[in-house]
Amino acid sequence: MNDAHVQRLLQAFPALYRDHAAPLTCSLMAFGFDCGDGWAELLHDLSQKLTAHAREIGLDIVAVQVKEKWGELVVYANGTDDEADRLIDTARETSTRVCEECGAQGRLYRVGWHQTRCLTHAPESRQVTRAQQQG
Repeated sequence: MNDAHVQRLLQAFPALYRDHAAPLTCSLMAFGFDCGDGWAELLHDLSQKLTAHAREIGLDIVAVQVKEKWGELVVYANGTDDEADRLIDTARETSTRVCEECGAQGRLYRVGWHQTRCLTHAPESRQVTRAQQQG
């Protein structure tokens, strides 16, 4: 993710991403936000919801890793509860319909690896269904 998106997230949600500069022995956030710019708004929306939820019920949620894995946005965090986990799962599921490159409507593709792309950024391969991915 480009630096402008990273700085926006760090400034808007300092508590959630407070370990972004922590050593790797403490947090994997030192690797940064390891996903494309197309998921910046999705991640901002998730961060906003997690922060509001944490504030509302007194949780101390801290992101420990944000990355793309199997074509999905994956967020690992400490201090979550069932509702925070649901918010994270919903963002992960939504990411399979949002192009990781540009944020347009996308689909999950597989070309040696999984990636979610729009028609403009789509690889020359077949779309992967949810059942195929889990199988």
